[in-house]
Amino acid sequence: MLAIVLQPPVYGPSCHGFQAAAGDLDRDGRDEFAIACTGEPDIVVTLSEAGTLDRVWTSPVAEGSQCVTWGDYDDDGDVDLAVAGYGSPARIYRNDNGVLNLGWTAAEPTQSKDCEFADIDGDSDVDLVVAGSGTDQIYVNEGGGFQKARSVFFGDETDDIAFADFDQDGDLDLLAAISGKPSPEILFRNESGSFLRHWETPAAMQASAVAWADYDRDGKLDFAIARPNDPEELWRQASPGVFERVAWNQPASHAREILWVDLDRDQWPDLVVGREAPLVVWRNANRTLTAEPPLPGDEVLIEALATGDANADGRPDLFVAARDGDQDTQPRVRLYLGGEPPMAPGVDQEDARDMIPDRNDAGWGDPIIEEPRGLLARIFGFLFKVLLLVAILFGGWKASEYIKTLDKKP
Repeated sequence: MLAIVLQPPVYGPSCHGFQAAAGDLDRDGRDEFAIACTGEPDIVVTLSEAGTLDRVWTSPVAEGSQCVTWGDYDDDGDVDLAVAGYGSPARIYRNDNGVLNLGWTAAEPTQSKDCEFADIDGDSDVDLVVAGSGTDQIYVNEGGGFQKARSVFFGDETDDIAFADFDQDGDLDLLAAISGKPSPEILFRNESGSFLRHWETPAAMQASAVAWADYDRDGKLDFAIARPNDPEELWRQASPGVFERVAWNQPASHAREILWVDLDRDQWPDLVVGREAPLVVWRNANRTLTAEPPLPGDEVLIEALATGDANADGRPDLFVAARDGDQDTQPRVRLYLGGEPPMAPGVDQEDARDMIPDRNDAGWGDPIIEEPRGLLARIFGFLFKVLLLVAILFGGWKASEYIKTLDKKP
């Protein structure tokens, strides 16, 4: 079993981080990390060649930003940055050859706590969904420009949203975490660009974050829920569209953020939980989640988690931003780089690197959708054995017939 190896944290600039997202700003193969900094300018940081976590962009305005997301809204091949906040309008900063410039501002302020780029209407360009308190908004992308928002309602106080095609019908469905008052978490099915209630959790509790992954690798998407006052939950899609809670021995941890990422590169997505304490990583070993020792770091309120490849080494890295803490004694922004996997006896370092799956394989924090493993192989193997048996029997019969003809010769 491979070990989860993360290097000691690299600390970054001060920011009261509410949300973080990874994206390759300058298309050099190294991911940058954007942070929504409430009450301060939003920032983008990168890992320098010297191994320091440096600021490369600062937003021109300082608002109550609580969400940030990357996406190519103008379809020019690079990622653009969207931010939204509580009481401020959503904004998109267009990526012009690695430089972010203000490209669009919503006409109305929102009470946003999460925002995501997603192709809602299936027209191959990404729309912007802004969720928060009260009415949520979908800004429809029409050829690189956003039309007036379409109002939707996900819940009284939507803390987090997560998109995935859970029913595998070709469009993105939405799962909402509700935090304002005890409420069920709601799964919405996408029907021709409209969200219809499909399922909800049976208990009414507060939730702070949700995340999708095929945690049991059965070809169907499952999800986890972070709860600020109750234990985290894991829900498995037992059959298409039907979810059952997975028994999981974990205490309540005041969780604020949750993330799936295959840190040990064993093809099973591991679960990272951000809370008001050191980070916890739950290793997924063949559907069994086991807590790793807490990662080094101070007991600050972790609001933001993101995964990407900060140094282009093919291993997932883990980015963390906290909302509180004194920057001098409790740095709020830090990056854990993925380490080398342990080598088996007789395997040198280069061979060990060759054993690591490619980045496009499962486990980079994106929803994992796979066909059930081994089914086709078993079918072809069975057919091969049947054909081989037929060939042997036919060959034996032909040989016996030939021998009979020899016996009849004078």
